[in-house]
Amino acid sequence: MTIVITAAEPEVTPVEATIEANGAFLFGCRVLTEAGDYYDTLTNYLGQDSIVKLTLNFNSCVSAPTNIEANLQLGKTYLFGCQEITPDALGDLVYKETFTNIAGCDSVVNLTLHVIDTECKATNGQVEATLTNLHCRRYLHRHIG
Repeated sequence: MTIVITAAEPEVTPVEATIEANGAFLFGCRVLTEAGDYYDTLTNYLGQDSIVKLTLNFNSCVSAPTNIEANLQLGKTYLFGCQEITPDALGDLVYKETFTNIAGCDSVVNLTLHVIDTECKATNGQVEATLTNLHCRRYLHRHIG
């Protein structure tokens, strides 16, 4: 009688991760900073090995922040991302919002909200409102000339 003992191959568990460009990923005790395939062997309490195969990708979408300005009449509401902004005083307010698209890319939008007491409008350089507010005059000067 012959007894044949065959050692079982360890099971390989594939894992995929994507992180932001110039980022780092902790895998076991290693800090990874380059895309590629990485392996780690884990041993359970029975002494059986299993292997984790990590495919690490880096998200290449890096974008500069987008700066926008908007004019808002006092008492009105401005929707910015999920925020409903209803200022209770005149002046300039600054907001920042991070939006993430379906590919996981982040876009930062900086909003400068000019709160005024009259609506600023201009057509062909002609002001169509009574400009009693300094913020409104500054806004029109910057955007119309």
